[in-house]
Amino acid sequence: MSSINDSLPVDENKISFGSEMSPFDQIALREILDGFGRKDLKILEIGSWVGLGSTQIFAEYCSILYCVDSWKGNLIPQHDNLIKRTDPLSLFNSNTEKFSKKVVPIKASSTIITEIFRPNYFDLIFIDADHTYNGVKQDIQNALPLLKKDGILCGHDCEGRVDESNKDIIMGNLDIDAVENVFPKFTHTHCGVVAAVSEIDLPVFLFSEKNEPWTILVDSQERMGLSTIWFIINELGSEKVFENSYAPVLVEELERFNIVLYRREYYGLPKWLGPIEVDTLTSDQLEDIDCIFKSYSLKEVKKFIAAYTDLLEKTNHLQAQANDLQKKLTEKDKLSKLRSFLRSIISSVQLQGRKG
Repeated sequence: MSSINDSLPVDENKISFGSEMSPFDQIALREILDGFGRKDLKILEIGSWVGLGSTQIFAEYCSILYCVDSWKGNLIPQHDNLIKRTDPLSLFNSNTEKFSKKVVPIKASSTIITEIFRPNYFDLIFIDADHTYNGVKQDIQNALPLLKKDGILCGHDCEGRVDESNKDIIMGNLDIDAVENVFPKFTHTHCGVVAAVSEIDLPVFLFSEKNEPWTILVDSQERMGLSTIWFIINELGSEKVFENSYAPVLVEELERFNIVLYRREYYGLPKWLGPIEVDTLTSDQLEDIDCIFKSYSLKEVKKFIAAYTDLLEKTNHLQAQANDLQKKLTEKDKLSKLRSFLRSIISSVQLQGRKG
């Protein structure tokens, strides 16, 4: 499979703006946006550069699009070269002119967003600015309070997750825009993005983990690739998302179940089993207990609980009917035995009467 960065032919004479978005990232973004089912979204884009990437897509789906950028660029050659030649903000205005009535550029550091926007305002916030760990982490922390409940926080350039096999190289390059050859499906890895996204204490979805790559036609040739788009659904509302510990958190208490968030997964735990330590549960234990359900989606856990509760109530109803039937059968059996006994007594009395 071709990596994303190798999927399209490169024109060496073309000026690179350092903002081009792969067709696979475009597909992923449109999948997220189509999920809203409407095109009047309030969107905040943190990091817009010259407006040729995600900005063009967001403008199709929004009633208002705020684009926050310093327009000073990141520490990469494409940005430095462009700044020497022209003004990136002027290019942005030119590239977004057809959307000028709903695209609002804000030239500032992304740290200002908590001062100028009210909480719970945006349907979607997209992060693609400073790729260093501290920069991404700060952008996520600042963005989440501005997101509506069930809104989506998403971003670019997350090629995978931190694990034991890549931890050293990723944690050793947090302040570098990108390094090569960490994840085999991608040419470059943005270590700061990967590390910051891996620390979000809510379920994070990565398009890079899609089971099957997308296939597209480029110059009549098939190209395959995946996306580096990541996203979370703000199902709990605007709460602090960076973990201080891995302690399980009670999310919701229902009549028969407790819902607990632990290590970015939601657990539906039945109350009738008594106290359950989710941090000690093994995969085998989860398989053995069919009434415990876990998922990266809170909605999926609630859906399971509703279905399981309905099944439980139907089972209890059937059991009650069976018990009632058994009771009636038992009573009928007792009555039948009593009748047989009475008949035997009557027969005996009649027999003795004949003998007398």
